[in-house]
Amino acid sequence: MDGNPVPSSLPFGFVGSYLVFLTPKSPVLCLYGYRKEIGVPQVKEFRDEETATTLMELARRWQQGEDKVYLAQSYLNLSEQRLHADEMLWQLALQSSFQAASYSQLFTLVESVDAQKHNAAVKHFGNLLAARAALYDRAFSKAEYYLSRSEALESSGVLEIGVFERLVVAASSQLSAGNLKQGLQRLGQAEALLKSELDVSDTPPQLLAEYYDNLGHAQLVSFYRSGSEAELAQGIKYEQRALALALEAGHPRQIISIHSNNAWLLRASRKYNSAIIHFLQALQILEQQPDPIYRLYLYRNLGELFVELGANIQARTFIQASLAQAEENSLYWQAKLHCLMARSLTSSGKFEDAVREADLCYQQAEFVAGLEPGKRRELRAQSLSMLITLNRASSAQVDKLVGLLDKLEQPDVKIRAYLALASHSAKQGDAQKTQHLIDAAVADSDHGASPTLRLNALTEAARHSSKYNQSEFVGPVIELIEQVASELNLAELGPAWQQQVMSFFQVHLVYLLKRGDHAKAFDLVQRSRVISFRFKAQMPQIHAWSEDLIALEKAHFFNGKDYSLALGTARLTAALAKLQNQSQSGGNSAPSVKTVSLDDLKKLLPDGQGVLLYYQTQQDYGVFWVRRGFHQVITLGAVSEIDTSNNGLYESLTSPMSNAWSGIQTASKQLISPMSGLSDIQTLLVYPEGSIYLVPFSALLLENGQPLIRSVKLIQPITVTLKTIEYLPENPPLRVSLFASPIFDNSLTTQLPSLPWSGVEASAITEVFGTQQVNAFVGRKANKTNLLSDMVRASPVLHISTHNHFDPKRPLLGGLSLAKPTSSSQTVADFVSFQEIFSYRFNNQLVFLNGCSTAMGQLHAGDGLHSVARGFLNSGANRVVGTLWPLADSASAKFSAEFYRHLKRHNDVAQALQQTQWFFASSGRYKHPFYWAGYSLFSQPDRNQP
Repeated sequence: MDGNPVPSSLPFGFVGSYLVFLTPKSPVLCLYGYRKEIGVPQVKEFRDEETATTLMELARRWQQGEDKVYLAQSYLNLSEQRLHADEMLWQLALQSSFQAASYSQLFTLVESVDAQKHNAAVKHFGNLLAARAALYDRAFSKAEYYLSRSEALESSGVLEIGVFERLVVAASSQLSAGNLKQGLQRLGQAEALLKSELDVSDTPPQLLAEYYDNLGHAQLVSFYRSGSEAELAQGIKYEQRALALALEAGHPRQIISIHSNNAWLLRASRKYNSAIIHFLQALQILEQQPDPIYRLYLYRNLGELFVELGANIQARTFIQASLAQAEENSLYWQAKLHCLMARSLTSSGKFEDAVREADLCYQQAEFVAGLEPGKRRELRAQSLSMLITLNRASSAQVDKLVGLLDKLEQPDVKIRAYLALASHSAKQGDAQKTQHLIDAAVADSDHGASPTLRLNALTEAARHSSKYNQSEFVGPVIELIEQVASELNLAELGPAWQQQVMSFFQVHLVYLLKRGDHAKAFDLVQRSRVISFRFKAQMPQIHAWSEDLIALEKAHFFNGKDYSLALGTARLTAALAKLQNQSQSGGNSAPSVKTVSLDDLKKLLPDGQGVLLYYQTQQDYGVFWVRRGFHQVITLGAVSEIDTSNNGLYESLTSPMSNAWSGIQTASKQLISPMSGLSDIQTLLVYPEGSIYLVPFSALLLENGQPLIRSVKLIQPITVTLKTIEYLPENPPLRVSLFASPIFDNSLTTQLPSLPWSGVEASAITEVFGTQQVNAFVGRKANKTNLLSDMVRASPVLHISTHNHFDPKRPLLGGLSLAKPTSSSQTVADFVSFQEIFSYRFNNQLVFLNGCSTAMGQLHAGDGLHSVARGFLNSGANRVVGTLWPLADSASAKFSAEFYRHLKRHNDVAQALQQTQWFFASSGRYKHPFYWAGYSLFSQPDRNQP
């Protein structure tokens, strides 16, 4: 206890800051209370055997984590019935009631203490505990009542340390109520007392931690009003010091609180990943604490963070867990959580469910009795904003939200209200009112709004702008986007940020195209791809841990505790910590790439080379068709129409028995027929968008009816850069690491078909290059350990022939199946997941993934397909050959052998793929595009070029 050791041989137990132990001369029992804030250490002996035995038993049961509410009542009963005049036992009863979160009992007990002839220090102590309890319930007026009673007692002999504690608690009360000036005033008084009257080294670390915690809180409140990043940085320093002191003091509830406050500051600093880690660490400590209010707060905070990230499955998991706590504690919190759930559901496109949740929030905000006016306004605004956004609000409800605007204090709530009303006004055709509301949202977003919400406001300003010239207005927006991209690990901002970035680019692209400003439009499309390229190198990391919580969507609760959620949070904490370490050490970051202007592109492109840069707006697909000295910008058609055609074509190509030619003709007409001079091109750089990623360009038909692949080499680079244009891919030194025919050892639960043709494929490739040029990993050697070895990841050519797994319903769980290292291994097969690929560096010149659907993945706007092929490319491989659909084993084995024959002959990856595809397309047996059109070549800028 604060440096005062207790003999370890004596049986003892803790109750808060009190230590209860038996002396060697049993049945004498000592109650040792070491609380500097109420005076010197106190020791009380009880020689009454019954009292001693009762106290010792209560301490033992408290230490073992039994029902603390019941035990607190037991201490109170003991104080009242046996030793009603004993002040130390009253203090023990007060503190046990507080720590058990039995606040109604505590409030009653404080009144009882005040009514008796206890000394001022005990009464002061009780009133401060009551003030803290009121703060936990966010009953600020009640907290101030108890604080005023404490202050009145300070003229009756309370020590300076007690005054300091009262000032610290008073600062907490004022700051929590949003009264920054009064909170800073109390902290100033506490600081003066600390410097003049108190010895810092003799001040309890628990109390100092609370003091620094309040300083950090004050910086956060100040930031929300001024937008000063310096205040956030200082606040984080205060909170870090507070956390160190709290850990020294060892009080779990305080550690939980300070972890939470650290998270709020980090969240405001846009370091969402770090904020989540602090919330989860607090939650793990809370697993051992009987505090449903804190549990409710933490679940809710995590839910809100995940909503901001756009990780809605995780968000709803925590919101639902928080609702389970709120049902027993607070109708206010139930209403707040229903609003949060409505936001998450809206973001996921589940609009009917979102309407239901928004209605629940609105009803509770209207009819919950005793709700403070500020809380009621906040809930009304949140629920009304959601109902208006969902087109379910009446005109009276719209007017009600308008009436609330000037009274709202929370920046995010106010900005969302402005945006909802702006959307409503735009639908009503009131351009002036729409512009006024959007201007207000943009202005408020300068002060503490999340980057995603600020970008949302700026995007709406661009969409409805009559006041701004967008070409001038867009500069600051792109600066914001690129500033965030350069300063932050984009994985911390989640998919919501990326979606909002893409939304902004689409809005402004339409504006530029209407003006005929092709150069700026071309630059804007490239910027979106460059930002996406950086983002794609980091996003799979956040996807990697996000999957850990998907199973918790239907979590089960036992005895009030959600064991699945507890397990999930532990896994999530570990995964996020790993991600944080990767980010701090540089991790698997994307290379720096620069855009190229449209004019430079037309000058630099060699004769015979062309660029198809597709783009997507909210209504249409279009393309920039560029060749030397020439460009066209062509609107191709409605997004819905082209998506339907592309999806239909893809389905028809997944079987050799289907007739795909009609779909190929339609896609050819939509996607390449409008381009003049395409028949003169020998090398075509294709940059798809949206569902165009699903289209096999090798099968599309030129005007003469021949497949494009008959005369054109096709490459899909990640970004349009000078390096890609100036330097065609170098010929890789032809040394191959080959993985084939893995042994799976199937069990009753996992059945993976053997791959006999994979062995044939390995033999054919070895025959092409010779045994000296091939490192063959066949059978049990085709395992994860070998694949991830330094030698293989540095091999010029890496060829993998095995099962690939892609499930559209759970796209992030895809990957490659490999062999068990030995027959005695407990795992059925080694599985290299999509996420694991991203956590390693692959320096291969070429990776050939000859498995089913290795280029298929979840489609992201601006990002393309998050596939295993893309995983290798983003992890460093210069070129990757992947497949768009499932393969026929024998045909795929023959395809790869033919490919390598051409590669050895010409040392040109694109040409080898072109000639192999044409060889199959012109043959009899494998003429159907199913056998050859699914292979695509992807590349990135060659980082080794000067």
